Amino acid sequence: MTTPTQLTPGVDQLAAAIRELMEATVRAQGGDVAHATALVRQATASLADLREGPWVVGGTDASPYNTVVGSGNPIAAPVHLTCKGSDGVSGTVCFGTPYEGAPGLVHGGVLAMVMDQVFGEAGIAAQVAGMTIGLEIRYAAPTPVHTPLQLEAHVVASGERFVEMAGSIKAGDTTTVTATATFFRLTEKHARRIFPHLIRE
Repeated sequence: MTTPTQLTPGVDQLAAAIRELMEATVRAQGGDVAHATALVRQATASLADLREGPWVVGGTDASPYNTVVGSGNPIAAPVHLTCKGSDGVSGTVCFGTPYEGAPGLVHGGVLAMVMDQVFGEAGIAAQVAGMTIGLEIRYAAPTPVHTPLQLEAHVVASGERFVEMAGSIKAGDTTTVTATATFFRLTEKHARRIFPHLIRE
């Protein structure tokens, strides 16, 4: 089977429906749970022709199945990047109850994962793409669930081997997360060694 390079038609809607199911699952206090379980298993069985291996990246766009920004991945909230440029990237996200850590708050690990992805997007936008070798997160204030959040990341300095970046997450006027990251710049040689299955001749 040929590895796909585009989102399977309709999968974004399926992923959105699964997000609704996840929200209902973690909040359910009653109902016919056994029947719901059977329906979910029936739906899973109806999906066939599953791909083997990773999705093939087309250009510099993130995979539509990416765990942070992928509309086809039900685990992704997803993050919507609304601005990309050499000055950095910015976007929005709203986390539901499935992302809760402490009661009513987004899990800190989820926030770290999101910032890691946003930094990667900032590096790509600035044409200094690389891989994370260091990530520092500071939780300045609690980050609430079910609240629109603003994200931003930008390149602070870039050299031949390393890229330094900074970014933040805000809930309204309150900065809840500040972060810095160090990325190792990928050359074509590095990319071929790390991602041999993704390189097209």
